[in-house]
Amino acid sequence: MKQDYKWWLVSTGVAMVANTLTKSMMERSYLRVTGRRAPQNPASPKVAWRQAFVWAMAAGALVALSELLAERGAAAGWRRVTGKYPRSLIRKKT
Repeated sequence: MKQDYKWWLVSTGVAMVANTLTKSMMERSYLRVTGRRAPQNPASPKVAWRQAFVWAMAAGALVALSELLAERGAAAGWRRVTGKYPRSLIRKKT
């Protein structure tokens, strides 16, 4: 299997796990803080604008951050195993 494909599998896998764990943590935190369940569909007209906005901002920021941290961690692990970072993460000089 080519190294690029292996890295793609690893990075996709860690991003999916990070996304799932972050969403679960956010839903539990939202319930604990507000006493209500997190909106399943913030775009629904049944969800107040403020609630939808806060949920969307928090979800976007936290999911992006968790994916970044997961991919950075995976890249560090990849480097320990292979001796170098994945090619897709190395910027080529122009």
